[in-house]
Amino acid sequence: MKILSKLKQGELEIVLLRDKKIPKNLSKTEKEILRIRHYEGEGCCFLEESRKVFVGVESCDYPFPNALRDALASAIGMIQKLNIKSLSLQVESQKEAREVCEGILLGSYGFDTFKSKKNKSELKEIYLHSTKVEQTKLEAIIKESKIISDSVNKVRELINTPPMIATPKYVADFAQKTAKDSGFECKIYDEKFLENEKMGAFLAVAKASVNKPYLVHLSYKPKGAKGKKLPKIALVGKGLTYDSGGLSLKPGDYMTTMKADKSGACAVIGILESVAKLGIPMEVHGILGLAENMIGGNAYKPDDILIARNQKSIEVRNTDAEGRLVLADCLSFASDLKPDFLIDLATLTGACVVALGD
Repeated sequence: MKILSKLKQGELEIVLLRDKKIPKNLSKTEKEILRIRHYEGEGCCFLEESRKVFVGVESCDYPFPNALRDALASAIGMIQKLNIKSLSLQVESQKEAREVCEGILLGSYGFDTFKSKKNKSELKEIYLHSTKVEQTKLEAIIKESKIISDSVNKVRELINTPPMIATPKYVADFAQKTAKDSGFECKIYDEKFLENEKMGAFLAVAKASVNKPYLVHLSYKPKGAKGKKLPKIALVGKGLTYDSGGLSLKPGDYMTTMKADKSGACAVIGILESVAKLGIPMEVHGILGLAENMIGGNAYKPDDILIARNQKSIEVRNTDAEGRLVLADCLSFASDLKPDFLIDLATLTGACVVALGD
């Protein structure tokens, strides 16, 4: 599916109802159909006779900053089920154009890799029109939105990949391929490297799994950056490709989503891909801590005392608090890069609930 800045009319037109306001320039028939359907700007409404899809949008200001993206994501899911090949849509600003593109491209993603019946859509082209945004700017927005959305959808696919496939090695190889395709560097370090670096916290979490741990270092510097002082950012991603909770075993219901405990590391891969393709004028590093938290005779235990890379001692009270152990050693490694900004990305769900509530 492509988004194009062409002055063409699609088989179907999307009409955005900003602040859920029904346009006044509708035909008498359209107004009557909306009245019969009790439609007042909530969600989507498809008028087959006039080939229009009305999409209601909450105020795009606080507290609804993603209202337009969400509305288009919902609408595109419905539209993809129709037997049409093209759409057209009018936007009023650069901000609106970006949010429309992202909503459509992100909303069109579906995880059907392992289904025998794939999600199929006839929709091939979406024409974006604007009387208020220059053509060149509109084209640049479409290009940027596609780069970012493609990276996000790739990351979603990696997160959704089941743990029997998406092992630490698989994610490391995925990072390496992405780096090669996108133009940034990737170094993969194995268990021996972790031992030499004295990453006792990271190694403890990983030791009961048959799938060995890896530390991955991604790095991007823009072309022509040599000799220039650029902002340096380090991103550290939690990459637990599966988290059973270890000896502090999770209840069964809480294990079914633990393939997603690698989301932080996956997001870092996607960010580096987007940064490289967009040519962002910054030096960006990504550190991925990839491991599995499993059970076995050699699993680390509550009451163990671990020594992290920075020589801090850590008393283990619960082996399901494994994320901060992996991150501790990865953050220490990232600190040696002396970044201006150091950001970690992790699914530390329990800790977030304690701090912020459900």
